[in-house]
Amino acid sequence: MLRFVVFLMAMVTLSGILVLLALTLPLGLNNATGVIGSVAIGTALAIPVSIIVAKAMMGNQA
Repeated sequence: MLRFVVFLMAMVTLSGILVLLALTLPLGLNNATGVIGSVAIGTALAIPVSIIVAKAMMGNQA
């Protein structure tokens, strides 16, 4: 359960940062494809981040 909660928090944070970057930087990504791609990349990055953070939070309990 802890990993899922950490995953949701990491996903929202990383996706939000990437969407903000896609919309503000002059890279030509300020369309639906850029936003959807940013969310997909943020979700993919959140998986390993959530595993690492959850393991660190649990310590030797697992």
